[in-house]
Amino acid sequence: AVDFATPEQAALQVQIYARSGRRVRTLQLQAAGGRGRVYWDGRDDSGRLLRPGVFVVFVLDSDGNPHKSLVVVATR
Repeated sequence: AVDFATPEQAALQVQIYARSGRRVRTLQLQAAGGRGRVYWDGRDDSGRLLRPGVFVVFVLDSDGNPHKSLVVVATR
């Protein structure tokens, strides 16, 4: 789960990168404003389950401005 906050309603994009720098998943969502949460199931854009590891997550607004970034260590 990735928590975020936006001051107003906004279209957001969550980009998830493997430690190698390769983008593995992009999620689109519409935030109502205030606090929100998006869940990632550990799969890539093709639906394949990724191996446990370190991932970098960016939450971007429609202009590409970051709202949040974090590092996730995924385990099973």
